[in-house]
Amino acid sequence: MSRISIRKAKIEDLPVIQKLSNTLGEQSHSFDNELGLMWANTKVGEKYYRERIAEQKGVCFVAEKEGEISGFISASIHEPDAWRLMKRVEIDNIFVNEKHRGEGIGKSLINIVRDWAQKQHAKRIIVRAFTENTKALSFYQREGFSPYESILQLRLN
Repeated sequence: MSRISIRKAKIEDLPVIQKLSNTLGEQSHSFDNELGLMWANTKVGEKYYRERIAEQKGVCFVAEKEGEISGFISASIHEPDAWRLMKRVEIDNIFVNEKHRGEGIGKSLINIVRDWAQKQHAKRIIVRAFTENTKALSFYQREGFSPYESILQLRLN
Protein backbone atom coordinates (compact mmCIF):
# COMPACT_ATOMS: atom_id res chain seq x y z
CA MET A 1 0.00 0.00 0.00
CA SER A 2 1.51 3.31 -1.01
CA ARG A 3 1.84 6.22 1.36
CA ILE A 4 -0.62 9.09 1.58
CA SER A 5 0.81 12.58 1.84
CA ILE A 6 -1.18 15.63 2.85
CA ARG A 7 0.00 19.12 1.95
CA LYS A 8 -1.30 22.63 1.52
CA ALA A 9 -2.74 23.11 -1.92
CA LYS A 10 -0.78 25.12 -4.49
CA ILE A 11 -2.24 27.26 -7.24
CA GLU A 12 -1.08 24.63 -9.77
CA ASP A 13 -3.49 22.20 -8.06
CA LEU A 14 -6.52 24.39 -8.83
CA PRO A 15 -7.71 22.52 -11.97
CA VAL A 16 -7.64 19.17 -10.14
CA ILE A 17 -9.37 20.65 -7.07
CA GLN A 18 -12.06 22.13 -9.33
CA LYS A 19 -12.55 18.76 -11.03
CA LEU A 20 -12.84 16.95 -7.68
CA SER A 21 -15.19 19.66 -6.41
CA ASN A 22 -17.40 19.20 -9.46
CA THR A 23 -17.49 15.44 -8.81
CA LEU A 24 -18.53 16.20 -5.23
CA GLY A 25 -21.27 18.43 -6.65
CA GLU A 26 -22.47 15.66 -8.95
CA GLN A 27 -22.65 13.21 -6.04
CA SER A 28 -24.41 15.78 -3.84
CA HIS A 29 -26.94 16.41 -6.61
CA SER A 30 -28.82 13.28 -5.56
CA PHE A 31 -29.51 14.98 -2.21
CA ASP A 32 -30.35 18.39 -3.70
CA ASN A 33 -31.07 18.66 -7.43
CA GLU A 34 -30.87 22.46 -7.30
CA LEU A 35 -27.11 22.57 -6.69
CA GLY A 36 -24.85 24.26 -9.22
CA LEU A 37 -22.92 21.24 -10.47
CA MET A 38 -20.09 23.24 -12.06
CA TRP A 39 -19.86 25.82 -9.24
CA ALA A 40 -16.11 25.30 -8.85
CA ASN A 41 -15.57 26.52 -12.42
CA THR A 42 -17.56 29.73 -12.02
CA LYS A 43 -15.85 33.02 -11.17
CA VAL A 44 -17.19 32.76 -7.62
CA GLY A 45 -16.00 29.16 -7.22
CA GLU A 46 -12.56 29.86 -8.65
CA LYS A 47 -12.20 32.93 -6.39
CA TYR A 48 -13.20 30.84 -3.38
CA TYR A 49 -10.53 28.19 -4.09
CA ARG A 50 -7.86 30.76 -4.97
CA GLU A 51 -8.45 32.48 -1.62
CA ARG A 52 -8.26 29.20 0.34
CA ILE A 53 -5.11 28.15 -1.51
CA ALA A 54 -3.55 31.53 -0.64
CA GLU A 55 -4.76 31.05 2.98
CA GLN A 56 -7.07 34.03 2.73
CA LYS A 57 -10.30 33.47 4.65
CA GLY A 58 -9.40 29.82 5.17
CA VAL A 59 -7.26 26.99 3.86
CA CYS A 60 -7.16 24.16 1.32
CA PHE A 61 -5.21 20.90 1.60
CA VAL A 62 -4.78 18.07 -0.88
CA ALA A 63 -4.07 14.39 -0.35
CA GLU A 64 -1.67 12.70 -2.72
CA LYS A 65 -1.39 8.98 -3.29
CA GLU A 66 0.50 7.20 -6.03
CA GLY A 67 1.59 10.55 -7.48
CA GLU A 68 -1.90 11.94 -7.96
CA ILE A 69 -4.23 14.13 -5.95
CA SER A 70 -6.79 11.72 -4.57
CA GLY A 71 -8.72 14.09 -2.32
CA PHE A 72 -8.96 17.58 -0.89
CA ILE A 73 -10.47 19.59 1.92
CA SER A 74 -11.25 23.30 2.04
CA ALA A 75 -12.33 25.27 5.06
CA SER A 76 -13.28 28.82 5.95
CA ILE A 77 -12.38 30.67 9.11
CA HIS A 78 -14.95 32.86 10.81
CA GLU A 79 -14.06 35.47 13.39
CA PRO A 80 -16.24 36.01 16.45
CA ASP A 81 -19.24 38.21 15.78
CA ALA A 82 -22.36 39.39 17.59
CA TRP A 83 -24.13 36.08 16.88
CA ARG A 84 -21.31 33.54 17.35
CA LEU A 85 -18.97 34.68 20.09
CA MET A 86 -16.14 32.31 19.21
CA LYS A 87 -13.70 31.92 16.35
CA ARG A 88 -14.66 28.88 14.31
CA VAL A 89 -13.68 26.95 11.21
CA GLU A 90 -16.20 25.50 8.80
CA ILE A 91 -15.28 22.63 6.53
CA ASP A 92 -16.84 23.71 3.25
CA ASN A 93 -15.77 20.82 1.02
CA ILE A 94 -14.12 17.45 1.53
CA PHE A 95 -13.83 14.83 -1.16
CA VAL A 96 -11.87 11.62 -1.66
CA ASN A 97 -11.85 9.72 -4.95
CA GLU A 98 -14.05 6.62 -4.77
CA LYS A 99 -11.13 4.28 -5.50
CA HIS A 100 -9.23 5.59 -2.45
CA ARG A 101 -12.04 5.65 0.08
CA GLY A 102 -11.54 3.56 3.18
CA GLU A 103 -7.77 4.15 3.16
CA GLY A 104 -7.64 6.85 5.84
CA ILE A 105 -7.43 9.82 3.49
CA GLY A 106 -10.59 11.50 4.80
CA LYS A 107 -9.40 11.01 8.37
CA SER A 108 -6.01 12.54 7.49
CA LEU A 109 -7.70 15.53 5.83
CA ILE A 110 -9.92 16.12 8.88
CA ASN A 111 -6.89 15.84 11.19
CA ILE A 112 -4.84 18.40 9.26
CA VAL A 113 -7.73 20.88 9.34
CA ARG A 114 -8.11 20.17 13.06
CA ASP A 115 -4.43 21.02 13.57
CA TRP A 116 -4.72 24.13 11.39
CA ALA A 117 -7.85 25.30 13.25
CA GLN A 118 -6.10 24.93 16.61
CA LYS A 119 -3.18 27.04 15.35
CA GLN A 120 -5.75 29.68 14.33
CA HIS A 121 -7.12 29.58 17.92
CA ALA A 122 -10.53 28.44 16.70
CA LYS A 123 -12.84 27.02 19.35
CA ARG A 124 -14.96 24.84 17.08
CA ILE A 125 -15.00 23.11 13.69
CA ILE A 126 -18.35 22.88 11.92
CA VAL A 127 -19.28 20.74 8.95
CA ARG A 128 -22.62 20.42 7.14
CA ALA A 129 -23.95 17.29 5.47
CA PHE A 130 -27.25 16.39 3.89
CA THR A 131 -29.49 14.47 6.30
CA GLU A 132 -29.88 11.67 3.74
CA ASN A 133 -26.10 11.35 3.29
CA THR A 134 -25.76 8.71 5.97
CA LYS A 135 -22.26 7.69 4.86
CA ALA A 136 -20.95 11.23 5.36
CA LEU A 137 -22.74 11.60 8.68
CA SER A 138 -21.29 8.31 9.94
CA PHE A 139 -17.81 9.36 8.81
CA TYR A 140 -18.03 12.71 10.62
CA GLN A 141 -19.31 11.08 13.78
CA ARG A 142 -16.42 8.56 13.71
CA GLU A 143 -14.09 11.56 13.50
CA GLY A 144 -15.56 13.08 16.66
CA PHE A 145 -18.21 15.43 15.26
CA SER A 146 -21.59 15.47 16.98
CA PRO A 147 -24.94 16.97 16.01
CA TYR A 148 -24.98 20.67 16.80
CA GLU A 149 -27.59 22.47 14.73
CA SER A 150 -30.34 21.40 12.38
CA ILE A 151 -31.36 23.27 9.26
CA LEU A 152 -34.95 22.70 8.19
CA GLN A 153 -36.49 23.67 4.90
CA LEU A 154 -39.91 24.32 3.44
CA ARG A 155 -39.99 23.88 -0.31
CA LEU A 156 -42.16 26.37 -2.19
CA ASN A 157 -43.66 25.94 -5.64
